[in-house]
Amino acid sequence: MKQTSRSNIIFVTLAAAFTVLPLSQSASAASQCKGLEIKACGAESGCSWINSYKTKKGKTINAYCRTKPVKKSGTSAPKTSKLPEADKNS
Repeated sequence: MKQTSRSNIIFVTLAAAFTVLPLSQSASAASQCKGLEIKACGAESGCSWINSYKTKKGKTINAYCRTKPVKKSGTSAPKTSKLPEADKNS
């Protein structure tokens, strides 16, 4: 019984670590631009400045710096050319 309890604790600990690890990495990657002022944001190639704006409901969103979107390459389905219609008399 003692061995099973120890195995369960190790399993739960490892499972939690592998669940949290990817989340912390993506958060750190996304936060390189968070909190930067306009000049610092413009100096970073991976950052983009978003001007303040109002939502449809009238809420004002303050200007902020964000990470530029990453363009995905080669993920779309290849374009197919339109083939000529087959001869209906054949």
